[in-house]
Amino acid sequence: NFIILNCLIINKLIFYLILFFTTFLGVLVFRWMAIKKKIIDFPNERSSHTVPTPRGGGIAVAIVWFITLGYILIKRNFTDNVLIYALGTGIILAVVGIIDDIYNISSGIRFLAQILASIIALTYLGGLNKVDLGFYVFENTWVLTPIAFFAILWFINVFNFLDGID
Repeated sequence: NFIILNCLIINKLIFYLILFFTTFLGVLVFRWMAIKKKIIDFPNERSSHTVPTPRGGGIAVAIVWFITLGYILIKRNFTDNVLIYALGTGIILAVVGIIDDIYNISSGIRFLAQILASIIALTYLGGLNKVDLGFYVFENTWVLTPIAFFAILWFINVFNFLDGID
C-alpha cells in the first residue's frame, strides 16, 4: 500500500508540475506575442505599475485551465458533470478578459459578464444548499445562494485586482 500511495503522489506531483510549466511557458509565449503585436497596458492614475506592461498572459492560464477540465472530464469518467459545467462558466470570464486585453472594454461590461458567469455557475450547482462549519451546519438555500453569489463576485474582483498588481 505504501508503494501504491507513493506512486499516486508522484503521479499527481508530475501532473501538477506539467500544468505549472505549461502555464509558465504559455505566459512567456503570450508575453512575447503581446510585445510583438503591441498589446500593451500603459500606466494611468489607477495602475499599480509604472512602466508599460504586456497584456494577455491570462490567456495561457485560461487555456491550461480548460484543457485540464477537459482532461479531468474525459479521464475521470465523471457521471455527474455539474461541477465541470459550473467551473466551465469561466469561459465567459476568459473571453471577456481576452477582449478586454485587446480592446479595453468598460468595467460595466466586465461586471455584467461576472454576474452572468456567477448566476450560471450557481444554477448548475443548484445554488448553495448548506455550509458545514464543523460545529454547526447551516442549511438554507435562499440565504446561502445570494451569499455565494456575492462571494463569487468578490473573489473574481479580488483576483482581478491582484492580477493587475503585476
